[in-house]
Amino acid sequence: MTTVVPTSEEDPVLSVVRFTAEMSWADAGAETAEPEVNRLCVEAQKCMIEGRWLDLVSLMLASADIIFSKASEKDLECVFTIMCNLVKKPESLDQVHEMAELISAKIIQQPNDKPALRLKILFNLYNLLENPYSRFCVYLKSLNLATAGKVTEHILPSIKKMDNFLKEWNLGVKDQRELFLAISNILKENKGSTKDSFMFLTKYLETFSSEDASNMNEAKEEAARAIVDFVRSPDMFKCDLLDMPAIAQLERDAQYGPVYQLLKIFLTQRLDAYLDFEAANSALLKTYGLVHDDCISKMRLMSLVDLGLNESSQIPYSVIKQALQIDDIEVESWVVKAITAKLLDCKIDQMNQVVIVSRCTERVFGVHQWQELRTKLVTWRGNIAGVISTVQANKITEDSTQAMQGFGVSLKFGSSLSSNIIYSRGPGISNVQEVIGALECNGTNSSIGACLPDVDEFLMESETSTMILAGNARKQHLSLDATGSEGEICNENIYGNCIDNKNVKADRCNYGSRCKREISS
Repeated sequence: MTTVVPTSEEDPVLSVVRFTAEMSWADAGAETAEPEVNRLCVEAQKCMIEGRWLDLVSLMLASADIIFSKASEKDLECVFTIMCNLVKKPESLDQVHEMAELISAKIIQQPNDKPALRLKILFNLYNLLENPYSRFCVYLKSLNLATAGKVTEHILPSIKKMDNFLKEWNLGVKDQRELFLAISNILKENKGSTKDSFMFLTKYLETFSSEDASNMNEAKEEAARAIVDFVRSPDMFKCDLLDMPAIAQLERDAQYGPVYQLLKIFLTQRLDAYLDFEAANSALLKTYGLVHDDCISKMRLMSLVDLGLNESSQIPYSVIKQALQIDDIEVESWVVKAITAKLLDCKIDQMNQVVIVSRCTERVFGVHQWQELRTKLVTWRGNIAGVISTVQANKITEDSTQAMQGFGVSLKFGSSLSSNIIYSRGPGISNVQEVIGALECNGTNSSIGACLPDVDEFLMESETSTMILAGNARKQHLSLDATGSEGEICNENIYGNCIDNKNVKADRCNYGSRCKREISS
């Protein structure tokens, strides 16, 4: 067995050229083979010196078919690894793209010959490329190779990263179509990927708009396939196919018109409509591989959902029995099936023979459903706003109450602060404004109003506010309780002005008869 072993005496690329040339001319004899091998090596070396990397790749690929048929997998991988690394040489991205296209096209020519190895080589080439679009082109060829060579299991893990790939590649509509359809075809061959296959097929159909009528004809077959896949699936009960132009075009199509009608029945009507359709189109169902009994089972669930959406929240057993065309004893079992499939949220009232529905799955979600959702969201937003306003109002009231639990009142007369009156909130006064109102009385209740105009500075302090009121200079003493009336018996330790003067009645404070010194005397 011949093995490529690069040495320091010869460039790895020239070693590969020599190796492939010798293998290609091995049956021609030494006299013929040696000149040809030397010629190819000289030509390859010239391409390297002149920087003609695309020509060098073309030269190396000329003997690719012989290499695939004669070389071992280890040698093949080595040869194409060195060849693929040539895409790092050019500075022009266009030239790199051409080289990648040339190599990948050659690799996928015979997909049934060593398909897993060919796929591995393409992945290696993908990782060597820097241009996103070149990467996409190689990946697309990988999908086609995996499908044709029946080695789709090797490419399935990469499909899970498709969202990230799409962001990186930034594809146009045409490339998206080709990609989505290729992925859908791959997933279709894997039994556990039916839903994913349908999802990518739907993405493919979504790329066609009503303005793209000239290209929509190519989507008719895939549109019909999407309908059949939906009808056949035992666990898909909602879709947006009816809103797609690529699907809508089938309604008046001679070949696919009945298929469109079948979809409309499953998404908008009940079991009786399907039975009428089946009676007139039984051959059509067989053509597309649809089993009548399976369709009946699915339509019963769809009909039950329709009852939940269009009837009142309480559905009598008799209505379910009639719509699903079943016996009385089967009603509850079908309701349980709908609950298990997450089509309904409901309770079964056996005593009253009704099903109480709280939620139903919409079979279609179009403009009407969006409008209903918007109305509900607006209502919910209003309700939440009301709750927030109530909570905030209660919080403000609570904070205000806590802030007024205690605050100080200072009265400054002239240049001396001779009296500090400590006030604690009581039932008569609940906030700062009411305290000011009490102070600004007209003097009819007590001496409060009389002294207020003569106060140089009125200072009220609490945790949340400080208020100052200026007046004239005159020594006065002010006391205020919770009701705005005269306070309790004075405290010498705080209100000591009259004590300092040693004159009890000369400059009476508003304690009046409650003056402690007067009482004690």
